Amino acid sequence: MHHPNAKYITDPAHNRKIPSGHFFRRAIHPILVDAMKGAAQQTADGRNISLAPWLAQFQQVAYGDLLAYHEEGMRTQAQELLHTISRTPRAKSLRSLVRKNFPSRFASIDFSFDLLRFEVLEEIRRAAFALARTTFATAELEARKAVQAAREQLRQGISTGETTRELNARFFQIFADPYKAARIAQTEASNAFHGGQMFAARKSNVVTGLRWLASSDACKEICLPLNGKVVKIGEPFYKHPKPGPYQFVYHPAAHPHCFCAMVSVVSPDAVTDSSIARLNVMAYGPPSSSTGHGGMVFG
Repeated sequence: MHHPNAKYITDPAHNRKIPSGHFFRRAIHPILVDAMKGAAQQTADGRNISLAPWLAQFQQVAYGDLLAYHEEGMRTQAQELLHTISRTPRAKSLRSLVRKNFPSRFASIDFSFDLLRFEVLEEIRRAAFALARTTFATAELEARKAVQAAREQLRQGISTGETTRELNARFFQIFADPYKAARIAQTEASNAFHGGQMFAARKSNVVTGLRWLASSDACKEICLPLNGKVVKIGEPFYKHPKPGPYQFVYHPAAHPHCFCAMVSVVSPDAVTDSSIARLNVMAYGPPSSSTGHGGMVFG
């Protein structure tokens, strides 16, 4: 059983780490609960429910955390690609060789933010805004349903005092349940993490495709049939028949609470010194003054 506070979990079906969304959940949960308390107060004051005052705060927190997951996805993908390249037949013929055991002092170095292009930052901003909008739209809908249920209780002759307490309890329960926030957090963390992996794969110039790895609890409708499927970067693994946030699936998650993963398909013939240099910066940061070459060793 996975520890609930673990940053990553590892599914036995593909043995790859998937972000649990724990830190994301810790950041957004208080905002969601506070928003529902505000909705309860709005109702008590006779006002219409509007969670707009909390939207910008949620979006800002979501952007920062989703960006962090995206960056880590880039770093993880670059490190995996370097390790894969070090085992290819062409590695010996390359002037630049990759260290299999990188010095621990470089492990905490952030990679160059120059690699986070404008379009990527905009994509994450859009994702954060869309997440905030859909989350609060759902919360407002559930809050209005709670109000309607309370009014129905009044019509049935239940005392106002009891109805008010019941209404406040319903509002609090909309996001008080940790599972609801956890579901949002894990799904969005997975999207950002695998989006970073896809970006790093695209910029590597050595990846020819992406392979889907279904989780041990993969759904039979979407994910299980995708297991082992290979697509070109930028080609969707799956297209939902109905419009929605998951209509085009370019990487995991394919749906809320999806624990699937993906792996890059590498072409040894595409490996060059410049490819390794690019991956090296994504994996371990720009050239270090102590070695002059980050994680790369020149022969």
